[in-house]
Amino acid sequence: SLNQTEIKFLIVGKEAKAIAGEIEISGDINEKIKVNLTITNSSVFDTFFINIEPTAKSFRIGQPIEATLGIQKTNSENLNNVTITYLIGEKFSENFTQIEVENLDIIGSSIERKQFTLAKNMTENQYILKVEAKYLNKTISSYAEISITKPFLEIQIFGIIKMWQLLLGLGIILFG
Repeated sequence: SLNQTEIKFLIVGKEAKAIAGEIEISGDINEKIKVNLTITNSSVFDTFFINIEPTAKSFRIGQPIEATLGIQKTNSENLNNVTITYLIGEKFSENFTQIEVENLDIIGSSIERKQFTLAKNMTENQYILKVEAKYLNKTISSYAEISITKPFLEIQIFGIIKMWQLLLGLGIILFG
């Protein structure tokens, strides 16, 4: 059975940033533990945390990306006019493209399912889905890694012929 526990820490440092990755344990047991750290330069975000979690690790070009946004409040204070910005960028790149912005009044902790339609001209690659929450002129972020792949029938064989063309040709030869 799969055991899952979420642990939240507040890390206050000199430079605000977010780090996502995995800790790998190997030996008698082999496990990978996902890690999503948000380092802030202020403790203003003792009031809430955010987390973005894609519903799958891989999405096809042209297919909507689905994810859940988790907002966890740590006190009873209402948070008015929190700006939530959703972005996507290639892994290992510092350039992100904005895909949606919304303003929320956060009254309590919540989980919301989000769906994003991306440009059809995106290339097959590893991407980072990022969410930023801005409140009181401070920003916190959460990151998740996803893959964007070509649909099966669009895969090119030997860089020349697409899978759908190959299957059509085989169908004509075999049944034509």
